[in-house]
Amino acid sequence: MTRSLIYRCEQIIRDIANYSANRVKGQSFREAINKRLKFEKEDAWITLCSLMDVLGDTELAKENFLKYDLSGPTKIKDMGEQYLRLYGIVNAVYLQRSALLSFIELIKLADKKQFVSKFNSLGIIKLRNIVGAHTVDFKEDGQLNPHQINRGSLENGPISARDSKGKFTDYDLKQLLTEYNEFASDLIIKATEKFIK
Repeated sequence: MTRSLIYRCEQIIRDIANYSANRVKGQSFREAINKRLKFEKEDAWITLCSLMDVLGDTELAKENFLKYDLSGPTKIKDMGEQYLRLYGIVNAVYLQRSALLSFIELIKLADKKQFVSKFNSLGIIKLRNIVGAHTVDFKEDGQLNPHQINRGSLENGPISARDSKGKFTDYDLKQLLTEYNEFASDLIIKATEKFIK
């Protein structure tokens, strides 16, 4: 199985971090590793370790979703599992987004505000806010606009959600994930290149 660019970049980051950590001898580890990696914050090493784990774990979740969709590997019709998988994938993407933003802040990659804005404009982030985080208190243009998921749509194609005004919107989760992956892959490549330097 070919691993994703995000997974491969995370492995490069991890290899560099491990190589650097193994070179620290006979001194304060935290001070030495921060100096070696040119980090400014005292807790930067812990942040790096945490975000590497999040990147790897969330990439596994995304790979599983792409392989098995919302029905899972057993293909047993189980609404509870479908909801867990839906909430799981949209929140895995959101966690990965947070890890990527932490990484670019850690290495001081320019244009963080632009990256945050682009992430926030992605359809999968909106879907996450609607179905996986703020369903009953979702706000649109500053106004409360709760949504309801059409349960039948979890099995049969695009996810359909109805807002409080009766407007239905369809979300093709795989397409939204592909759009996210393209942006996230480009971003992690830029960040990894800067980290290598």
